[in-house]
Amino acid sequence: MSARRQQETRYFMAGSNRKFKYVSDDGSEYSVFRDESNTETLNADFEDVGTIPDNTVGSLKDFYETRYALLQQVSNPNIKRKVTILSPDIFAALDGGTDFSLAVVGATAQNFRITSLIGERRLRLFSGDSGQNDGDNESIEED
Repeated sequence: MSARRQQETRYFMAGSNRKFKYVSDDGSEYSVFRDESNTETLNADFEDVGTIPDNTVGSLKDFYETRYALLQQVSNPNIKRKVTILSPDIFAALDGGTDFSLAVVGATAQNFRITSLIGERRLRLFSGDSGQNDGDNESIEED
């Protein structure tokens, strides 16, 4: 296996993917599909839900960017993780510089340190005119 390929394999998540309940900043609940081991480590009271909970709005929309923590391995700063934070309360309780033990593929759990906390964003959807001559720019004539 080439050195480049070995380096790429370091970035795979260690756990299986599961559905989790994500609570947005406005209180709406969505279903997100995330790595189980890392997500459960940083989101202490949130367990995977298996199926979409009844009270959720549905799957997270494309124009949402979830809040997340960026972590880097203490012993090797080149290994990084991006982990979704599932609720505003957990996000508020986390501190930069806090260490967590996260699973690593093919190795024992390693210490990772939070380097950044990034809040939720809603990406702006542009609703401009398409430029096609479809009649929406014509003036309306009244009788």
